[in-house]
Amino acid sequence: MSSSHISNQSLQWTRPLLDELFEDVRQAVEQFGDDERERQDGDLDQALEACEKVAGSLAVMEFNSGQLIAEAMGMALEALKSGEVRDEDETIARVLEASAILPDYLDYLESAQTDSPVVVLPTINELRASAGQPALDEAVFFRPAVSEAALPEAENEADLGELRRDYQHALRGFLVNNQDSEALAALSTSALKIRDSQSAPASIRRVGWAAAAVCEALDAQHIASGPNITRLFARLDVTLKQFSEHPDDDAVVAKADDLCRSLLFQVALSQAETPRGKAVFDAFNLAEHTPDHLAQAKIFLAGRNRSLFAAVTKAAREDLAKIKEALGAQLEGDSDPEILNQQTALLES
Repeated sequence: MSSSHISNQSLQWTRPLLDELFEDVRQAVEQFGDDERERQDGDLDQALEACEKVAGSLAVMEFNSGQLIAEAMGMALEALKSGEVRDEDETIARVLEASAILPDYLDYLESAQTDSPVVVLPTINELRASAGQPALDEAVFFRPAVSEAALPEAENEADLGELRRDYQHALRGFLVNNQDSEALAALSTSALKIRDSQSAPASIRRVGWAAAAVCEALDAQHIASGPNITRLFARLDVTLKQFSEHPDDDAVVAKADDLCRSLLFQVALSQAETPRGKAVFDAFNLAEHTPDHLAQAKIFLAGRNRSLFAAVTKAAREDLAKIKEALGAQLEGDSDPEILNQQTALLES
């Protein structure tokens, strides 16, 4: 019997317990986020213990992605408990979202019997960001052979210093407004100059090509901009500097290849629906390294469900606030049966 089959069978056996632990997390975090309730020191202990148990169970079964989510949830909860989060409401929402996403992903694991950490990496990194922890690099899990990609003919005669100055100028525009089409177009043009450079090594040219494809996907709104994307573009500037100072350093080449993989991961998430994205997808043979269609759908749905989840949570809190206000007024004066019936109906909805 294969180890994957054993792990899958173990997952099926332990799902009832894991589902109970997810519910423990949800209840504890919702209670912690209740504005009308006085917080206690141990409010999140139950949730932290549940996350630790989930992470340990999934580690034993060698489902690394689920383990990483549970560990990241624990990090976010620790930050909430210590008051070391920049945005408490956002962190609470992210933990609640993750407690809903993880069971869905375990359903996927049961059916596919293939663990794909890249599928849930955006969720993991959002939780880590809330906890003030560095993001996990996509290149750790996403390993296309970038050196095998055939680059277009080099036609740009600019040296690395000129390429970097041009890129920095475009990057500043992107940092001012990362959703501006003109800024994205300028950044894409600069990245293509790097791709087509006669003086740049092949590894940095590949990074330029991948960066241009990400710009196009951002402009088409096939992927969402955020701190992680910004960091990737900033890393390209640092990589240009390193190549200008150490052009023959193998470590610099390796860092450039990892940056290229991280950018290509974003291209894969966009499902290569733009002309440049399709060209890059084919040139780097990403089809062999991209999660299957079901996993891609999971990524898409997770993104849409985040917005839906946030909207539902906000609406529920607003309804509860209205109910508490109405009940308070009823307690202070003569009760009106009609108002009480209205609040009962709202609670039942």
